[in-house]
Amino acid sequence: WPIPAHSTPEPSEDVTRGERTMRWIGFLSLVALSECLVTIPLTKIKSMRESLRERDLLRDYLQRHPYSQAYKLLRKPRVTVQSLRNYLDLHYVGTIGIGTPPQKFKVIFDTGSADLWVPSIYCSSPACLTHKTFDPLRSSTFQSTNRPIKLEYLSSSMTGLLGYDNVRIRNLVCKSQAFGLSTTESGITLELGAFDGILGLAYPTVAFKHTTPVFDSLWKQGLLSENLFAFYLS
Repeated sequence: WPIPAHSTPEPSEDVTRGERTMRWIGFLSLVALSECLVTIPLTKIKSMRESLRERDLLRDYLQRHPYSQAYKLLRKPRVTVQSLRNYLDLHYVGTIGIGTPPQKFKVIFDTGSADLWVPSIYCSSPACLTHKTFDPLRSSTFQSTNRPIKLEYLSSSMTGLLGYDNVRIRNLVCKSQAFGLSTTESGITLELGAFDGILGLAYPTVAFKHTTPVFDSLWKQGLLSENLFAFYLS
C-alpha cells in the first residue's frame, strides 16, 4: 500500500514470501463495551503486481521503480543503504461507512499512518474516476471546513479538504470523525489500487494537526472497553 514518508522501507520478497501464502486476512478485532469482540472482515484484494500485469504495465513499472524509494528519506550521515526489491503484495482492505446514511468505501487498515481519507465527488483525477467518491450533499451529518490537507507517500500523494462526519465500522459508529476528502490524487498506486482510501491506525502525533484518529476517537467516545486492536491472520 502507499507508505507515508516517515515509514521504514518495505520488506524484501524473501521476507514477505510467507505472508503471501496466506490468502485471507480473517478479522480486525475490537473489544466492545459488552465484552464481546467486534469483528471487521478484511479481504485479500488484487495486488498491485496483478493489476499492473493485467494492463501489461508490470515490466515497465519495475524497470522504472526496481527498488523501494524509502532510501531517499535516510538523510543522516553514516547511514548505509541496502536497496530491497518491492513486490507490492501487501493490500488488505475492509469496508466502512461514512455519513448518514452511510456511504460505503473499501479502505486499507493501515498501521503506518493515522489519517482517514477517501475520494470525494470534487476530485477529477484518474484515481478518483475509478473509485467510489464521497458526496457531502448526501449526508445529513456532514460538517465542512475550509482547511486544506495534503499527504505525501513514497509513490503517490493526495490533496483535499478536511471534513467531519459519522464513521461506521461494523456496529461501531464514531461521531463527528475528522477525515479527508481528496480533491486530487496522483500516483499509479492510487490509480490502480483495489481500494478507495486509507484508514490510519497509528498514533495521534502523526495525524492531521488538531485531529484525532478513528481508533482513538472510538476509545474516547466510550465505544471500546480496552484501548486495543489486533489483526488475526489466517
